[in-house]
Amino acid sequence: MPSLKGSKPSVEEKKSNRSFRLTEYPSFALMLAGLTLVMLFLYTKIKGSRPSKYFLAISGAAFFVKAALFLFATNITMIYFIQSLQFLAFGLMAASRVYYVDETVGKENEATGQAYITATETIGIVLGSSLGGALMQTKGIETLLWVGAAVCLVGMIFMLISTFRKKM
Repeated sequence: MPSLKGSKPSVEEKKSNRSFRLTEYPSFALMLAGLTLVMLFLYTKIKGSRPSKYFLAISGAAFFVKAALFLFATNITMIYFIQSLQFLAFGLMAASRVYYVDETVGKENEATGQAYITATETIGIVLGSSLGGALMQTKGIETLLWVGAAVCLVGMIFMLISTFRKKM
């Protein structure tokens, strides 16, 4: 018999639900957040002499893969493992965008470039959260996941085109 909501699960419940162990401890979520910090600290070693635009493209692809995998998640364990891709998606983006601005606009416009990135990201977060919340309330979670994956796909395509196009 399942335990009451909010109470600790019985031994039988723990054995029958293997995914429970991951959600039992908040330290797993902290470990996932820590992976993002590792990416931030190791970025300069990973980057080497390659341009940052390639890492932004990899980050865009990781965001799409993560969104697409959420469509097929059937339990909390899968969600946690999918979320572990966050270090590759957000961690790589957070580090590479700073270097990308330096490589693209030069030292004299560096602060302005960083300000544009921060403003754009803030607007995107506010709009995405608002539109996503409205979509979830009107159409449901499944529609939200499909739309999110489609938006990530479009973003990834634009990132890849802008990364690998030939300069005229």
